[in-house]
Amino acid sequence: MSDIPPIHVELRDYVGRTITFKEVGEKLKKTSHKSQKRMMELLVVAANNIRNDMIGGMETTPKTGRRYRKRKGVYHTASSPGNFPAVDTGNLKNSIIMDARFDEVEVGSIITYPAYPKFLEFGTARMKKRPWVKPVYDTQKPKIEKAVNRLMTEILGEIQI
Repeated sequence: MSDIPPIHVELRDYVGRTITFKEVGEKLKKTSHKSQKRMMELLVVAANNIRNDMIGGMETTPKTGRRYRKRKGVYHTASSPGNFPAVDTGNLKNSIIMDARFDEVEVGSIITYPAYPKFLEFGTARMKKRPWVKPVYDTQKPKIEKAVNRLMTEILGEIQI
């Protein structure tokens, strides 16, 4: 989903000067393990919220789209264009993972081929989009920025930049 930009947070030090994540990262290396752990915990909670919102959107989307036959006696009713994708096999829903490492947290689908997560998000020539990443991104971004800024202000109060 490379068309979705990362969440950027503008940080300021204790005198109001804009600082970069690189500067903060260097300073965080000098802070206590507790501060680093607090930031990672915040990011993990945020990533889980994103993952849960993606899955929840799929589970609760109205199935008001086209109904079609998949095979003898088995039908699927799709979501309407513009809504989260409707769950059919559960493959997309079950593929959404949260991965936490020392310095980053990622959320996304592990399905790479066929690229139907991308087809659903952006649509194709034959199918209108059923976005499931961007709506969650737009909802969660301000919440994450606010939480990160609050915690960074707290942490930066503990160190001198």
